[in-house]
Amino acid sequence: MFKKKFKISTQTTVSNKDKKDVISILKQIYSESQVEKLLTTNTELRHDKLTSSKDSIYTLISDSEGEIPLIACHEAKGGIQELYPSIYAFFKVPFLVPTIFYLKAGVESYITNGAHLMWPGVDRVKVFSPQEQKSSEEAKDPNAKAEKKHRKLNKAYEALRNEVAVIFYKQFLIDDEGNTYMQEVPLAIGRRVAEGVLPSQDKIQKQAKGVAIEVIHCFLDELWNMGNQQINISEE
Repeated sequence: MFKKKFKISTQTTVSNKDKKDVISILKQIYSESQVEKLLTTNTELRHDKLTSSKDSIYTLISDSEGEIPLIACHEAKGGIQELYPSIYAFFKVPFLVPTIFYLKAGVESYITNGAHLMWPGVDRVKVFSPQEQKSSEEAKDPNAKAEKKHRKLNKAYEALRNEVAVIFYKQFLIDDEGNTYMQEVPLAIGRRVAEGVLPSQDKIQKQAKGVAIEVIHCFLDELWNMGNQQINISEE
């Protein structure tokens, strides 16, 4: 999605009403508690539309961090707004997505060079407890009529929630005292290719073949280059 350089056609400040809409969509796809840590109506946010594309970016404006691309937006069929947190977002709240794929050593270079994640490059997969998620009934406007479009949106976001996964890899970092240490950090976000139950750990190691994750955005791509390019990982 962001392998090549892109141009921005328009930039507009996001109103509180529109921020609420973005937060509402994010909560239908990702961990509700993590979304609340990432974004509030008090967050200064800008909407950057890409030239010759239906894609856009929600950019965080911060005095301390500068301009940070926080969320990538892709308009899918039916006007569905698919929202994908950036690597910067995962640095702030690493557990937005319950499904994490951990890489084998050395595989990260293939991902940052534009490849999708293949099963032979997966070391292990961890699925955390189900996300906090409001039911479709709670998500509906109590004053609105039951509309087919609304039901379709909820179904589409539910499907996306089950497909999105984040990829972690091992990176050596340096602390404030100059000591080197290893930490597993976010590398990319993408969508699972196969639906249903994930392979067992034994099958991952011995039998799994083909593409595991179609990468949408990763560390060092053009969306990453749009930000301050600093690795600041939350301790939470």
